[in-house]
Amino acid sequence: MVDVAKKREEYFFMLLRQIQLFQAVVKTNSFTEAAEEVHISQSAVSQQIKLLEEELGISLLERHN
Repeated sequence: MVDVAKKREEYFFMLLRQIQLFQAVVKTNSFTEAAEEVHISQSAVSQQIKLLEEELGISLLERHN
């Protein structure tokens, strides 16, 4: 059985990472530049921001293509 404390820790680590990625996007005003700054792909940044928005139930960013 998975330890509840471990699962909670993993959840909060993921949430913290998503917030850090959101902060990088806001700082750079770009998913691409944020991805370069944190050394992951642009699609990974976009996916994590989308998951954060879903978790919070709000849109955090206005996207322009």
